[in-house]
Amino acid sequence: AGHTFEHLFATYARNSRFADSIIYCGPMGCQTGFYFLVRDMKPSDAIALVQESMAFIAAYEGEIPGAACSRECGNYRDHDLASSMIPVLEGWKEENLIYEK
Repeated sequence: AGHTFEHLFATYARNSRFADSIIYCGPMGCQTGFYFLVRDMKPSDAIALVQESMAFIAAYEGEIPGAACSRECGNYRDHDLASSMIPVLEGWKEENLIYEK
């Protein structure tokens, strides 16, 4: 599911109105999370983009972008779409981006 999430999230973000601000959307090497790196973007816009991306992923139907063959994706056989993250992100604000020490 994480691999499919990666493809859909990156596709949506890189083609959004914030495309010029997207530096990287992808998995951590340990595969326990994702990096979402942006520039010149307000935190509230970054949150909105993540929420919009989740709605896109939850409603997505069709072929997974960039996953048709080994030339497009080294793990193209390893895709599955899991349940939505939308409930997790409901009500997020900039304060949610600050982690306690």
